[in-house]
Amino acid sequence: MLIDRKSFLSILKSLRGFAGDDKTPLFALKYVHMETDGDKLILRVSNGTLFAKATIRLDEELEINFYLPIGKLVEALENLVAEFVNLSFQNNKVVVKGGKNQISISGTDNCVDFPIIAGMPEESVLLDSEMFWDKIDTVALCADPKHAQLILRCVAIKSDGDVITMGATNLVTSAMNLIRVQVPEFKTAVGLDFLKAAKGISKGEKELSLAFDNGKLYLGIGRFEVGTITVVSQIPNLARVFDIDKDAFKFSFQTNEAKDAANIASMFAKENETKPDFVKFSSVEDGEIRVYAESQSGHSEAAFAYTGEFKGIHGFNVNYFLGMCGLFENINCELTEATKSKLIFRSDEDKDWLMLISPMT
Repeated sequence: MLIDRKSFLSILKSLRGFAGDDKTPLFALKYVHMETDGDKLILRVSNGTLFAKATIRLDEELEINFYLPIGKLVEALENLVAEFVNLSFQNNKVVVKGGKNQISISGTDNCVDFPIIAGMPEESVLLDSEMFWDKIDTVALCADPKHAQLILRCVAIKSDGDVITMGATNLVTSAMNLIRVQVPEFKTAVGLDFLKAAKGISKGEKELSLAFDNGKLYLGIGRFEVGTITVVSQIPNLARVFDIDKDAFKFSFQTNEAKDAANIASMFAKENETKPDFVKFSSVEDGEIRVYAESQSGHSEAAFAYTGEFKGIHGFNVNYFLGMCGLFENINCELTEATKSKLIFRSDEDKDWLMLISPMT
């Protein structure tokens, strides 16, 4: 089988993000399954929870059904400097030949431990690729990739029929964004590892197709199909997280001034042993919000201007507040009154993008 080396290598490197790594105990998950369907070469990989499939057109019809260690195949193609390479299959080995050089890699034609990978469902919706990943990025920043709870390492995705809602939370901050498109109802959650790998193979693609089946998400991206194998059962009710109290205060402020004030207030907040990074926000006269913190060694406070309505005293982690301010030039906020107040940020540029900081009491 003669194939373009650089193109084949690029495809395998993209697939590798969905395969098992060196720490994966099951050796089958380090394989790439190579199978032909007439003049199409189909490559499949999986790490047990995710999968990816790529299709390559060949100049001839072949019969191939073989499993190879994807890492060794990538390494061989990197070392064989030739425009085209020839792959031949014999005696549970693949010989990769480029020019006068060749590398033999042991594999198998029978791998019972390799996961069954379903094809992409027929019913899907076509989305603008850049828009989709921009929306995902606005919520994924609130997921916690190192948290012990699986759902906190995920982005939840749900459709109500005409709106796709995406959201993530780390229990302190949360984010939600919407895609307004008609698609059958579904509910799932996908890990940050899947999203990172899928976004990587989306570069240069203008569109992608999205499908859902039995709790699993599928994306069609150019020659690739990627998706989830495992189902996340516990998905947070994002709409409830972002419920706005009908009597919520609504106000706006410029983030540069708010950041300067919060930085000053954080001077002694960092020294507070019982509530590290805790700062209080309260209303003062002349349309200003006072930001202050104290510890055993001192007290710091500052203020910034706002428009709208703000009442009471509310406490938040200053680092998360500064993080939110770093995302926007101007912030529209909604704040519920009472000790369980939530500070909700709305973007001027993307009206469907909400971010939330839970209070420190």
